[in-house]
Amino acid sequence: MAGLFAVGLLVTGLALLLRPGDDPGPRSLPDRMVVACLETDQRSRLVAAAVALELADPGSVPDRVRTPEGDRTVRQWRDDRPADFRRACVALVEARSPREETSSGPGAWSGLLSSIASGLVPLVAGALLTAAATAWRRPLQLGTQLRERCRRLEEQVHAYLAQPSGERFDALRNGRRDLAEVLAQVRDLRPGWRTPDSLELLVASRGPLGDGLHDHYASKNDADRDRARAELDRIRQDIDLWARALGRPYTPHPALKEKNPLRRGRP
Repeated sequence: MAGLFAVGLLVTGLALLLRPGDDPGPRSLPDRMVVACLETDQRSRLVAAAVALELADPGSVPDRVRTPEGDRTVRQWRDDRPADFRRACVALVEARSPREETSSGPGAWSGLLSSIASGLVPLVAGALLTAAATAWRRPLQLGTQLRERCRRLEEQVHAYLAQPSGERFDALRNGRRDLAEVLAQVRDLRPGWRTPDSLELLVASRGPLGDGLHDHYASKNDADRDRARAELDRIRQDIDLWARALGRPYTPHPALKEKNPLRRGRP
């Protein structure tokens, strides 16, 4: 079966290739190894080995490589760069060679552990880097969304207060809802953070910017408008503090866990 690379073939070929003091040329691979590497179902694995060894880049399809000569089949690549082909083929054969189950000496165990470690370390390191990047990127994205939606809400509030109308209040209500959606995501991500009063009112559609703002808007006086603007300032300040804290995801923020943490010093 092609996928198994017959044990006798591999062991014999590798023994010939890797003998101490023997440095075979780029075209000295045994024919059987060349055939094995060029089999239809092995070409994409050979390309993967070449890419992993940084001998070539992925080609236009899985069984082609890209080199300075262009997009090449593995046979063309072998003719262009025989030394690179040989190195990738040997690496592929070694990677797929079955271990000698009868070997039980310290050398065999050392080689086995070394092979396992060499394969696991990059895998674990890559997984950790991916997880760390995701953990860092998510808070930053939420902080940016908070600021963007808060700015949009500011524009909608100022537009409504300048010229109240049902259409402008619908836009204000939609902006308030959009900001509340991001706030909910932040609270899911940071469940230990206390939500400031201004943001609690915003989420509940209450307070100076709640649904009551539109009731009899034609009769609103300057005091009502001043309260709405003051509430908008409080929301902007609290959003800014949350966004700055999200921008430092690996820094402790004990103040955010206190009772009403973002409203200290306010009446």
